[in-house]
Amino acid sequence: MEKRASYGRIVKVKRPGRVEAALGQPDLDETETIYVERLNGTLRQHCRRFTRKGYAFSKCWPMLEHALALFFATYNFCWRHKTLKKTPAMAASLADRQWGIEELIEAAC
Repeated sequence: MEKRASYGRIVKVKRPGRVEAALGQPDLDETETIYVERLNGTLRQHCRRFTRKGYAFSKCWPMLEHALALFFATYNFCWRHKTLKKTPAMAASLADRQWGIEELIEAAC
């Protein structure tokens, strides 16, 4: 018999701009996966550790965690997004300007 992890069920999905987490049965008429799928595509394009059969394929869990942290930090603080016309950190009022890589490294240390 196969064991599986038990996860809560989603009851509510909010559109971007409204952050709210809920568990239960989702309203599938309001559910969109396009945002998650676009982020997955961006992650695979810019972080080679998620590409199988390549030299950078990640087998070491701590190194994968570090690579992901670096990707998401640059994605949120350093990249100006076309649809937002600013970085996600600026849109969330976490930063007042677009950061450079040097500033990101200084903040991490």
